[in-house]
Order: sequence, then structure tokens, then C-alpha cells
Amino acid sequence: MTKVITSSGIGEETYLPPALHLIPFSPTHEDTIQESHMLFFPTLDELFAKTKVLPQGIGLLVVNCSGFCPSPSLSSIVVNRYNMRPDVKSYNISGMGCGAGIIGIDISKHFLERRKAKSYALAVSIQILSTGWYDGKDSRKLLLNCLFRMGCSAVLLTNQGKTDTFQPKYRLVHLLRTQNAYDDQAYYSAILEEDDEGKTGFSMERYIGKAVADLVKSHLTLLAPIILPWEERFKYVIYRLLHKKYVPGTFHRYGNQSASSMLYQMAYLEAKGKMKKSDRVLQLGIGSGLKCNSLVLECVRDFEIDLKANPWGDCLHQYPACMH
Repeated sequence: MTKVITSSGIGEETYLPPALHLIPFSPTHEDTIQESHMLFFPTLDELFAKTKVLPQGIGLLVVNCSGFCPSPSLSSIVVNRYNMRPDVKSYNISGMGCGAGIIGIDISKHFLERRKAKSYALAVSIQILSTGWYDGKDSRKLLLNCLFRMGCSAVLLTNQGKTDTFQPKYRLVHLLRTQNAYDDQAYYSAILEEDDEGKTGFSMERYIGKAVADLVKSHLTLLAPIILPWEERFKYVIYRLLHKKYVPGTFHRYGNQSASSMLYQMAYLEAKGKMKKSDRVLQLGIGSGLKCNSLVLECVRDFEIDLKANPWGDCLHQYPACMH
């Protein structure tokens, strides 16, 4: 693990839950529930304060967490905490990996499209570690310990361009979901299972790189004709006629936070002043199965950044704006 962590690029300021600070560690169910509270409540308190939307105004709630599925569900924890209305539609997604945040937005999109009156949907992604830590000897299962860290993000969606309390920053332009779960190699490339000693861990096989590459290529082949400018579309058609696939050519601070990572990356772009009106950004996430989900967002307005309310505010000066 030391070798992997050293070479991974993860810094010293990433977050592990209190239960994993103990030696030996022995996290309980209650420890994991408390970890979810640590992540949910500050994130959602800030979202409701920023947007001035009351929790009772939320019509749909989608919560995703890959490795922890308690009863009552994580979505019920949120409904209970914020005293949401009796008819709120709540969903809990588990086992979907790093691409699950886009699945939550997809569910929200379909909900909002079917409502004529002003409505709000809330999609929350959370990465919990207390229950997923592996203390065995199988090297395939140790990678998760090295790369994944705590994290939480929340997206408020509406079917109105501008509301009484806030103006959205982005418009959802396109969303695409594909998967290769029908293929055995893709299916077994990343899987939760027991080792020879009966200890449960998340295995990542050596061939996962090829499985992911094949999935992303097929995904981008579908996505490219939709989002590329006409010059690139022309190239795409030529490559297709030749029976070839055409595929157009910030981990240190927070680590891999599963589905919530994409919004931390968006926050970095915003903090660096990289998002301007009419700019478009592509988000793409890979989840177990394997599945590949992507969306395209368009910035609909220029906005000032409050660095005190941005997760990069206290460390932005340490990171370059240049991305490779």
C-alpha cells in the first residue's frame, strides 16, 4: 500500500473518517452512519443556504453511495434530517461506482421534464469509507484503500431557467449512459468479493485498463457525433466509412471520491475562473459493471466565485490552472 500511495499522487490533506484513524481499526455500523452525517449535513446546509430553496420545496431526492446501503436508506436520513414533504420522491442508488452521479442527474432530468409547474430535484453523491476498508492481503483489493477518500457533493436541478431565489449556473445539454455488463471480462474486472480468509474487499483486476478503454471508446463513438463541431463530425463520418472508430484526442488534494469527484473538479475550474458564459464542459464517469456515463453542461451566465464557499478556497494557490 505504501508504494501505491507514494506513486498515486495523493497528497497529505485528503480525508479519512474517524473510525479509520484508530489502530487497530474496527468500524461499526454506527461509525458509518456518523460518517454519512459528517458528509451529508454540511454539504446540504450550504446548498440550501446558497440557493435559498427550502428543503420542503424539493420534489425529488436521489442519493447514491456505492459501498454502503443501510436501512433506513441514506435518502431517508436526508428526508428525516430536513423534514422534507410527505410526497417527495426519494431514491437510493448503490453499487454503481464513480458514474452514479450522472445516473442521479438522469433520474432528475426525467422527473423535471414531466412537470409543468416549477419543480426542484436534488441529486447527492457520497463516498463512505468506514465499511469498505479492506484489511486483508489480496493486492487486488488494497488499491481501493490507497486511492479512495471521503467526499460528498450535491446538485440542485430545476425545470425553470430562473427562479425567485436563484439563477442556475449551468444548462444540461446532453446526457448519455452506456454499459458493458453483458461482457464477462468487463463485469468481473471490478467486483466486491471475499478473499481466501473470508474478508470482503473490492477487487480490481489487472485487465481492467483494457476493459475500461474498450468501454470509453464505444461510448465516445456514440457521443462524438452529437457534441463535436461539424469539422470533427466530418472526420467521424470518414472514419466510419473506413470501418474505423474515431475517438477525439485533481487527485492530489481530495483523492478519488467516487461519483462526487466530478463536482470537486468543477469547483476547481470555477475557482480558477475557467468557466465563462457559453462555455461547455464534458463530465464522464466510469462505474463498476462496467458502465460509462457522461453529460455536457453549458454555462449560462458569468458569476462571481466566493472562495470561502468553494472547497478549493483555502488551497487554490497551491495548484496550477494549467491542465494536461
